[in-house]
Amino acid sequence: MAIRAMSRSEPILGTGSTAGQGKVGTGSSFSGGSWAPRLFSEDAVQKFVLMPACGAKKWKTVAMASAPTVIAHRGAREAAQENTLPAFRLAREFGAEWVELDARRTADGVVVVHHDAQLADGRVLAELTVDELPEFIPSLAEALEECHGMGVNIEIKNLPSDPDYDADHLVSEAVAGLVQAYLGPERTIVSSFNIDTLDRLHAVDPTIPLAYLFAIGDPAMAIARACAHEMTAIHPYDPLVTASLVERAQDEGLAVNVWTVNDPERMKVLAGFGVEGICTDVPDVARDVLDTLEA
Repeated sequence: MAIRAMSRSEPILGTGSTAGQGKVGTGSSFSGGSWAPRLFSEDAVQKFVLMPACGAKKWKTVAMASAPTVIAHRGAREAAQENTLPAFRLAREFGAEWVELDARRTADGVVVVHHDAQLADGRVLAELTVDELPEFIPSLAEALEECHGMGVNIEIKNLPSDPDYDADHLVSEAVAGLVQAYLGPERTIVSSFNIDTLDRLHAVDPTIPLAYLFAIGDPAMAIARACAHEMTAIHPYDPLVTASLVERAQDEGLAVNVWTVNDPERMKVLAGFGVEGICTDVPDVARDVLDTLEA
């Protein structure tokens, strides 16, 4: 089955459609309500994707000159339903430079934004067409439009234990197409717990930065795997993060974006470690904390 890369009403990637093109970088207004966007510098948006390959160790003194980037975990999920267009809108208003969201596939091959493989009623997304999904679930194309001007961390959900597991990793191909159509690699980083999923995306488009997600195990092994698979960053679970982990990763040329951090004091500690990004459910709190540190 082919995975469709475009939005609900748009054709399969590769059919000649130019959906989304012409919108990137134009300052166009998108549907979904009005908002006053926070103006981000290119440095803020690109800080943790424009890192050299593993083994290049000289970037650290420059990259560490500013506070960590605020990454809104599934949008501003404490203020709006997670992984929805309103949550992404609020993340911008709250001062997040980046949004993190989750990508899955539907039965008819549309990439949509949803954390779990199943809906609250138990139905599996991969067994439903996009038209059968609740209206609040956006396609990835719609989400990327909503996040115009921000950076987006796309987490591809694709574990063998998931009921919607895609053994061919076709979802990676579709995500790569969407990145190029809507944002470009300089405003995107794609992460996953599944190395094979990331390897497939890299084979399709090696220009898109990748990050290895991990929540358990030996951090040194995670760093080694990220380097072996030509990744830009690691995304460790917060309890695993120490000053030595950050230093070791950065010495290997990897950025460190930590999830999920909601405690202001812990944010200060991580900023002291020199992490590149803090993924949080409360981007407004993180913005205030980090702005205070920079003052």
